[in-house]
Amino acid sequence: MLCVIFRHKISSINNGDKVKIIIYIRDYGHFLRAKEFKSSILNNIDKYSCIILLNSSNKNYYNEIKKEFPNIIVLKNFIKIKDFMKFVLYAFDYLFYSNYKSFLKCVCIYHKNIYKNLKNDFSHLIFSENVLFINFNDQPIDVTSIETNLKKLDIVNKSIVYQHGIIRLPEFYFPSKSDFFYGYGFHNTLREKFNRSNIYKTKLVEVGNLKYMKNYLPIDINFDNNILLIPGPKIVDVFSLLKSIKDTSYSYSIKFHPGMKFKEIIKFFLPTTIKIADKIEFNKYSIIITEVSTVGLEALAEGKMVGVLDINNYKIPDYFANETIPKIKRIDRHSIKSIIEHYETHADDVTQILNRYFS
Repeated sequence: MLCVIFRHKISSINNGDKVKIIIYIRDYGHFLRAKEFKSSILNNIDKYSCIILLNSSNKNYYNEIKKEFPNIIVLKNFIKIKDFMKFVLYAFDYLFYSNYKSFLKCVCIYHKNIYKNLKNDFSHLIFSENVLFINFNDQPIDVTSIETNLKKLDIVNKSIVYQHGIIRLPEFYFPSKSDFFYGYGFHNTLREKFNRSNIYKTKLVEVGNLKYMKNYLPIDINFDNNILLIPGPKIVDVFSLLKSIKDTSYSYSIKFHPGMKFKEIIKFFLPTTIKIADKIEFNKYSIIITEVSTVGLEALAEGKMVGVLDINNYKIPDYFANETIPKIKRIDRHSIKSIIEHYETHADDVTQILNRYFS
């Protein structure tokens, strides 16, 4: 079987083995979705016929993923110095002068680089006649590029998005280039936008949330000073969130949005009193404070108190906007007290909210 340990290949491939499924994973949340998808949708297909394409250098992710999926390829992000210099110049032109043509040139460089690396990574493998590509968030450039190049290399025949959470803003997900889009919590407005933008003839498949469907924990209103912060996807969101902290007596941890860039650099600017959570373990925290992440719903299902931080002029998530979920402008003793008092009197409303989106 194929074994790859951070770009160091071990020759242990059986010639008779054929790859049937390629699963793209960017973070720990995607890994959890892959486990759900394998056990439910794929009916526990032979794990040795799956290849995990991993875009992460986190060794903890690697070791845990390998227990569930033995065959892993770590996506290489190598790029020639000449192309890298071009990429930097185009990126600078786009970021500071809003030159959209430069953005497209950056995408082209990235796309060609992905093609070369995938061709090299998969050259020694044997594939079945019908290979399925699965990912958990279709719109980002990396996913689109990987899917397009796998089809260009005649490796993949069909592709599926198994959406990792509630779709807050349809324009971030549609149009989808994949053949099937599995998701939950669809509403009429979302369906209408999907149909209007469905230029690739993607089939929409609605499924209940496989983990939380009508299986919720009661809200725990005991507060032990541990708070998990989940900022929005932009770098500025992290610093706005840090600025909103007015009481340092609590124990804070932060989980970066999976779509955020330059996480490793941002870590150097965090106060030493704030811990970094590589993955979300709800049992470690009493309160979850988020801006736009759909993790808020999952936290409610896990029985955790949730507050929505309304500071960056984001549209409050649809699933919270008209619900009785506390909104706060700053993180201090008063706002934390208001969150706790809210759930003391509105805990029963949570089940109705969750049924609306997870059922």
